Amino acid sequence: MGVNMPARTVVFDNIRKHDGTGFRNLLPGEYIQMAGRAGRRGLDATGTVIILCKSGVHEMADLHVMMTGKPTILQSQFRLTYTMILNLLRVEALRVTDMMRRSFSESHRDTQAQEQRISQLKKTLASLPALDTGDQLTDILPYYLTVTELRSTTEALQRAILESVNGLKALSVGRVVVVNNNQHLNALGVILQVSSDAVNRTFTALILCEKGNEEGEGK
Repeated sequence: MGVNMPARTVVFDNIRKHDGTGFRNLLPGEYIQMAGRAGRRGLDATGTVIILCKSGVHEMADLHVMMTGKPTILQSQFRLTYTMILNLLRVEALRVTDMMRRSFSESHRDTQAQEQRISQLKKTLASLPALDTGDQLTDILPYYLTVTELRSTTEALQRAILESVNGLKALSVGRVVVVNNNQHLNALGVILQVSSDAVNRTFTALILCEKGNEEGEGK
């Protein structure tokens, strides 16, 4: 408790403590706070928690309540006093409203408001009638197959034209072309240069495009 250091294993000598009045079992929040230190972040996939049984095996009911019980509700102890306000006014980098906004009390209030909003949205969604899409999706598959066939046919025609002698002659410097690539869709362009090697032929074109999308080559 209070030691900020990584640990792979946490050992409980006892699950009972003295709270100033008498001895009692650890509360769920106290157990989670200490057991949660097992496992070094970024180094260990899991952590190990060991509970010693010096005076005998602990009751399963006590262990179940301690490990899976409802944690203690946290109450904000933030109190805005005149002294705090005067001290904050001396710090230019931090305002009083910023300090209040960062307090646990305000954070808890924001969380409650968000949970209420989520609950309202779930109720609204549940009250909406179910959508009947049975007859609306029947044409999607034929449409998809038709578009796929059209694209395949278009690509095959383009390859055939580029591989033909007349097609290569037509795509010469100064020819106006329509460019389609990752940057442009049906954009007008003018071929400026044609270069080739043993495998590929590259076309450099000046493309008419909108401002902000100036880069691009038709190949």
